[in-house]
This record gives sequence, structure tokens and C-alpha cells, in this order.
Amino acid sequence: MRERQLTFATDRQSGITSRPSTPYQWWALRDSNPRPSPCRTCILKEVKKSTVFHAVLAVVALLPTSLASATSPGEPCSKFGQIIKVKSGSKTLELICDQVGPKILWQVRSGKGSGSAGTGGNNKASKPGVSTFSIESLPIKLSANPWDWPTDTNNFYARTYPVVNIFGRSYQGKPEATLMFNYVKIGTPVLAPITGIVLEVRNQPESCDVELYMRASSGEIISLDHISTTLKADKNRVIKAGEAIGSVTKWECKEPFGRFELMYGAEKDKVYTALCPMNFLAPTIKSASIAAIRDLMVRWNKHVGPGGASAYSNTDLERGVCETETARG
Repeated sequence: MRERQLTFATDRQSGITSRPSTPYQWWALRDSNPRPSPCRTCILKEVKKSTVFHAVLAVVALLPTSLASATSPGEPCSKFGQIIKVKSGSKTLELICDQVGPKILWQVRSGKGSGSAGTGGNNKASKPGVSTFSIESLPIKLSANPWDWPTDTNNFYARTYPVVNIFGRSYQGKPEATLMFNYVKIGTPVLAPITGIVLEVRNQPESCDVELYMRASSGEIISLDHISTTLKADKNRVIKAGEAIGSVTKWECKEPFGRFELMYGAEKDKVYTALCPMNFLAPTIKSASIAAIRDLMVRWNKHVGPGGASAYSNTDLERGVCETETARG
């Protein structure tokens, strides 16, 4: 079984992207044919070659300091993610050292988010399922019927995994900590779930695919794992939600279908917790998306037949694909 370790995440309280001092296994990929773990230390070294990533991964959770009088919004800063308080007339402003175009400048830190991707924004702590951050698009267009379901419903995959894994449920001994779609047609377009920048594209030669990280203007980070893409990290290009950013590729290099994951989570007190993405759907897509997922679950049950090992229960159909709000894979 191949384990993944968290290399960076967004602290929802401080808004800082950092790598925990103790690596956390933020999800596990289940496979009947185990493969060795990739060298995470090597990957981190490669990431550090980028100036921005070096700053991000080196930052620790810095708390607001005492009042500073010689700093104002728009001035250059050096410690990415640092937060300070400054006097502005009779008011006290909270500034964050953040990326603005090619420069790192002091920006006003507020709870309404900033106007450009990759800047401070909403960094207030919030409860799971309650946030100004939202998923603006499902990662695939369900109405396009993008499925290649197994005809043999007694094979390993069909017996083990439904068309969409239930978040928080144990599969192969590990709780599901992502929104994972199974049996997707190879070549199916993968859509950006949020509006933001491509933060990193991590090659995964052991599974013949990549993991793509995006950051919203609020600072929240999501990832799409086991896809193919031609995009590269670009802090100056804003990707719109719903825009095609890649495609589905063969699962584990060889299967005739694809499987891919959407993950979102938060770090607090150096502990990373995955959050069920379906709880963060934007109001404009929430009702239609929930209905489409439920219809998909019903269709899967008809495919595997009543009593099928991977069939959804009546409770699943009523509740949807979030068994729990949070999970630790």
C-alpha cells in the first residue's frame, strides 16, 4: 500500500502555507498491487528550487507581532506569510507579507479575500463545512456520462469501490480522505474546481500521472491527483473554475479506466485534517451537484445489482457521499 505524506497545507487560522514538522499521511491510495513510496525528501528538494516555494515551505506559523509604525501596504517585505500590525491614523491594520505579481509586498489582511489569485484573503479560522471558500465546479462534467464501468461486477475493483467513494469510509483498511471518482473514461477532461493559480504540478512516474495543486485567492489549497496535464506552476495566470486543466489517464499506468481525486483540507496545531469537498459547494451549483451525485449513486446500484458488494446503502443515498465532515487518511 503506497502512503502519501503531507508536504504543505494551509493553516486556516494563520493563512500560512507550510510543511508540518511531523509529516502527516494525508491520504492513502488503495491498490491490490502495492508500489514503493516516492522519495518525498527528493520532491521537496526539487520544489525548493522555486523561490516562491522555498519561501512557502520554509515559513512557520508566524503570529501577529507587536505594532510596527514604519510599514504600510504596498511596501516590499521579505518573510512570506509574516503577519504584523501597524497603526494607520486611529485604526490598527493587520498586514500579511504576500505575493503580488512578481513581487512580495505587504498587503492588508482581511476576512473578505483579495482581488487577485495568490494573495492573502480570508484567513480566519472556521469550522469544517463553514467557510467563505467554495468549490465552484465539480471536477468532471457528470452530464457527459464520462464512465467506463466494469462489465464484470465481481472483479476486485467493482467489489471494492463504488463509482464515487464515500468520504470518511474505510476502503482497504484506510478512511477515504478525498472525493474520489472511479471508472472514468480515459481522456475525460478534468475541470478546475476553483478559480485560482496553479501552485505546483508534481510528476508521479510510479503511477504515470501527476498531482496538480491550485490555490484560491483566499489562500485555500486544493489538489487533483492522478490526472494528466500540460500546465505548469504559474503564479501570474488565473485559472477560472470550470476551465479544463487536464484529463483522466490510465489508473496505475495499465488499467482501462481512470481514477482521480479531489482533496481539500486544513491544518491546525500542526495536524492536517481533510474536509469533505461536497460540503463546500458554491450555492450556485450545490443543489444541481448533489442531485447529480445522487443520480449517479442510484445508477451504480442498478449496475452492480441489489446486494452488490460496493452498492450504496439507503442511508448513503439519503446522506450523499460525505459519511463524515472530516477524515484523516
